[in-house]
Amino acid sequence: AIQNLWKAALQREANGKFKYDYVIFMKDDSLWFEDFNITNFHQKEGDVFIPSCDARDPPMDVNEINDHIAIARRKKADLIGNFYSILINSDIEECMDRLPNSLTKHGKRGCNSEMLFKWVLEKNNVKVTKINQSEMPFQRSANVRMS
Repeated sequence: AIQNLWKAALQREANGKFKYDYVIFMKDDSLWFEDFNITNFHQKEGDVFIPSCDARDPPMDVNEINDHIAIARRKKADLIGNFYSILINSDIEECMDRLPNSLTKHGKRGCNSEMLFKWVLEKNNVKVTKINQSEMPFQRSANVRMS
C-alpha cells in the first residue's frame, strides 16, 4: 500500500511539475494528538525524522528505530516509498548478522520490522534524526468494536 501511495505522490509531482519538500510516511494505526509545524524540521540536521520513543517501556533495542512514522526530506523519500521492494531484493541475513546471539536466539529469530527499517536506512547512508515526542505528537492507536 505504501508503495502504491508513493507512486501516486510521484505522479502528482510530475503532473504539477513540482517536488515536495518533505514526505510523511505513516502506518494506518497512527493517531495524531495535535497539529504540528513541519517547518520546525527545516533547521534540523538529518534526512529522515522519527519519534525517539525514549519513554517506551520496555525501551527499544539499540538495533531498532521506530518504523510507524517517518518524515523524510524529499531527497531520501524514494527509499522509504520503495522500502518493501528494496527489502524484498535485499539479503536480510545481513540484518541478522549484525545482531547479538542473545537477540537472535542463535539464529532462531530474525530481525523485526524496526530492525529491518534501521538496517535499510543505515545501509543506504540515511542520516536519521530522532525527534522528541512533543515535536511529533503521534501514537499508535486501535479502534475496538464493543458489541
